[in-house]
Amino acid sequence: MISYISIIVATLSIMLSKHLFKKWFNPLSLYAVVWGGMTYLYGLRLLPYYEISSHAWILIVLSYLSFLMGTVIVFNARNAFFTSEKEAIWNENEFFLFHNDGKNLKILVLVLGLLGLFAALQHWYVLVKEYGSVTQVFIRAQRVYHMKNVGTESLGEIPYLWIFSYISVFFAGIYLAFKNKLEIVVLLPIIGISLKSMATFTRSGILFGLLEIVIAFVLTKYVLSNKNGRKNKKNKKIIFAAVLLAVLMVGSATVVKMARQTMDKSITGKSSSMNQLDGNVILSPAIYFYLSSQIVTFSSYLKTENEFHLPFEYTLFPLYRVLGKFDLVKKPNTHSIGYNTPTWSNTATYLRNLYSDFGYTGIILGPFLFGLFSSYFWVAIFYRKKLIHIVYLTFIMISIGMSFFALQSQVTLWISIVGAAVIIKFFENKYFLPIISKVNVK
Repeated sequence: MISYISIIVATLSIMLSKHLFKKWFNPLSLYAVVWGGMTYLYGLRLLPYYEISSHAWILIVLSYLSFLMGTVIVFNARNAFFTSEKEAIWNENEFFLFHNDGKNLKILVLVLGLLGLFAALQHWYVLVKEYGSVTQVFIRAQRVYHMKNVGTESLGEIPYLWIFSYISVFFAGIYLAFKNKLEIVVLLPIIGISLKSMATFTRSGILFGLLEIVIAFVLTKYVLSNKNGRKNKKNKKIIFAAVLLAVLMVGSATVVKMARQTMDKSITGKSSSMNQLDGNVILSPAIYFYLSSQIVTFSSYLKTENEFHLPFEYTLFPLYRVLGKFDLVKKPNTHSIGYNTPTWSNTATYLRNLYSDFGYTGIILGPFLFGLFSSYFWVAIFYRKKLIHIVYLTFIMISIGMSFFALQSQVTLWISIVGAAVIIKFFENKYFLPIISKVNVK
């Protein structure tokens, strides 16, 4: 019954989103796919999950309705936000990054990508030096993963330099949409992200990077196709690029999964269908568990609510982490408390973070603001010619795409979007643009 209801609600939401946003891929359709897909998979009950409490279902429904309300309000009050009745026509020549047939943008992707790739390789160098060989690193994958979760980084690793890969991959998505073909420079940040994720044996960074390049690419294609005389063609080059990027990132996630293969064995009470999928690369018990267990963990969390946190710890996690380095506050845990579903899990959707920080107010206000701001910036990129709006919307949509996992403000990867925003604001600076214009005239 739950699976059928999930399909109906998700389908109706996607149809409504097409009516409002005029595009199939949008914040509301993404939210519907993520949460509809998760509840649908839970409803299949291929694992003997605990029953989700009525309390949890009420909060899930409330959050969904709040997101929907925030979305609808923007479109009903569009005229109050945007005085112009016509959508703006994007002219690439008005943006410094698009000058010289995108060469400026290409250089930016290259420089940032090389910095991120260097960070990933340097991390692997430290690991190999510590464990003796690449093979030994993979053999001790669980230990490396545990060290990362408890905040014990490998000695000698350069901190935070790897974030440049995530800044680069954002601009790589824009560059891919602008050139309408795959170039080697686009693969550079993807390789950096994949190597870094394999060095920590985590998959959330790969998902973040994949969402980042896809969303930046799609949004840029949307606004550029809005330009007179430019058609949004679906050619073989773009299809090839999409397939290659997917293969690289899924392949990296598969390597991580195989290195941490104990997960499949730890899942209890698997059905006969799940037992037949043991070791399957595409859909294994572990993958099914990762895609469907979060709402069960959220329900288990609500039954206890015995966690102690600093005020608004999840929302202000980056701030507390910096303050903790100077012993001004207790260092926040990088690894959330886990619960049995009956299999142990510590990811309980972004609703856990919102509820822990703000209670019922967070459950209602958090999704409402996600719906409100994602819809606002969606309209803004069509009515106001500013690349910064693509940055903001990309981050919000990444948060929506990973809402089944956790609130993304607690992950340091959000710094990549801040970095992208700073770079764009620098190049759009009123003091910088006149200088560039003179150079291009010469």
